[in-house]
Amino acid sequence: MVDLMDAPGTEPLRELARGVLLTEGVEPGEATRVSGKLVAYARLLADWGSRLNLTGLRGAEAILAGLVVDSVLLGRALPGFMSLVDIGSGGGLPGIPLALLFPERRFLLIEPRERRHHFLRHAIRVL
Repeated sequence: MVDLMDAPGTEPLRELARGVLLTEGVEPGEATRVSGKLVAYARLLADWGSRLNLTGLRGAEAILAGLVVDSVLLGRALPGFMSLVDIGSGGGLPGIPLALLFPERRFLLIEPRERRHHFLRHAIRVL
């Protein structure tokens, strides 16, 4: 969704995400591609989060720095995995950030709570 990735004020968030990805050894072109999507996801999570209690963190910057980046770091610590099941996915962590970083791999997000399930479906469609 273009407005989530390119909305005013997202550039510092993109640079934060890109910097972490580069530090973790992600190729520069890939870091640029993924950083915009990670910011879009953090903004979605911030927007829906307060209504659905998806996370205790508020605001896209706090979510990006505190949760999304941790998910990316987890993926870098698990080299060679081809699939991942995220049970009790809640707001989609770590599954959605990992799926954005590794689009060639398979991810299954399982969430029994209906409202959170609807958020996950929406986030996946948008991203």
